[in-house]
Amino acid sequence: MRNPQIPRGEGKALKKIITSDSLKSKREINFSIPREEVEEARKKVIADYRRRTRIPGFRPGKAPVEVIKLRFKDEIEEDTRDLAIRKAINRELEERGLEPVSTIRITEEKPGEDGSLYVTAEFEVMPYFDFPPLPTIKVEKRIRKVSEADVREELERIRKRAATYEEVDRPSDEGDFIFVEMEERDEKGKLLRKEQGYLVLNYNEMDSKLYEAFFGREKGDKVTITRKVPDEKGNEREVKLIYRIKAIKEEKLPELDDNLARLLGFKGLSELKEHVRKELEARSKQDSESEFEWNIIREIYERINFELPEAMVEAEIKNLKETLDPALLERLPDAEAELRKIAEDHVKRRIIITRFAEREKIEVSDEELREEVEKRAREYKMSAEAYWNYLKKKGDLEYLRQVLAGRKAMDLLKERVKMEVIFE
Repeated sequence: MRNPQIPRGEGKALKKIITSDSLKSKREINFSIPREEVEEARKKVIADYRRRTRIPGFRPGKAPVEVIKLRFKDEIEEDTRDLAIRKAINRELEERGLEPVSTIRITEEKPGEDGSLYVTAEFEVMPYFDFPPLPTIKVEKRIRKVSEADVREELERIRKRAATYEEVDRPSDEGDFIFVEMEERDEKGKLLRKEQGYLVLNYNEMDSKLYEAFFGREKGDKVTITRKVPDEKGNEREVKLIYRIKAIKEEKLPELDDNLARLLGFKGLSELKEHVRKELEARSKQDSESEFEWNIIREIYERINFELPEAMVEAEIKNLKETLDPALLERLPDAEAELRKIAEDHVKRRIIITRFAEREKIEVSDEELREEVEKRAREYKMSAEAYWNYLKKKGDLEYLRQVLAGRKAMDLLKERVKMEVIFE
């Protein structure tokens, strides 16, 4: 069966009668197309073929209709069904108040004796549901106080970022930076790749065998490590990693004093400490709000438990793969499962926020939209007009309006639920 792509606009949210089926994302609709509509579609298709087709012996667009119908009989029938179905589906969806979030798949086309057409279509929608009484939902909001230990830890990280590295003439030791030239060779000694880089000798973070191989080494030493890797067919093959130590450098941390603070643009150490504390407090507040919001989504979903549209989940997985650091994905023990879980959570949130915004009739005015554009334009150091035109050209203005509506909806949800504050 064909899978015509049906245009899907924003549409108008119609008042729904909520049933148990409303929680499902997969939908199937059956409808009939009257003979008159099928014939109207056939006339349009034939006229289009006649206009576009060049037939020897006739001027362009002047070939007799019967000649066109005879020459393109099968194509005309198929295009007629496509056109009639596309028009009828749009009408059916609007009348039923359904907005597909997936490709619409035609699973059955059955011609009637009178020339009509009976059609079955399958697709996915965002589920419809009633919200539970929000004031009865107790949601934890953890607030963590920034301690002196937190400030000290952050200052230590600042020291490490400001560290310098001095080459040393001694065997490598814990914490050293070992600069190497590495060659990878196959079993026959063929060079597969060659690159330069460095290793940080850290017992807690390195593979134990790799740590032992590099501990106590000196500049000029050669370290050979053999390991097995999968080939193109999935079979294991043995390769040799040959490291040549080019330099051993020791980390030199600056003193935590006024000099370091001034180097970083502050008047002195006390001002740096105050800045660090404010940054940590802002970060803690942001983390607290984010966790609170996700707790709300989780509590609501557990009470409704609607079906997630697979098309939305797959689209979110694709988006995550495009935006996340590939190195991070490689470190995950089961990246696909982790990505799916994250994607499902994002889809749950999007659906809950969308349906709540519809229920509360939340809107974003043009003035609010322009204020947000002006704010973002300042962040990007652009004029508001230039950034507005940029978003308009990309077709992202309405998307930004939806983002703002979602933000309003979440703020309202946070007001409606019963918040339980836990200080840590």
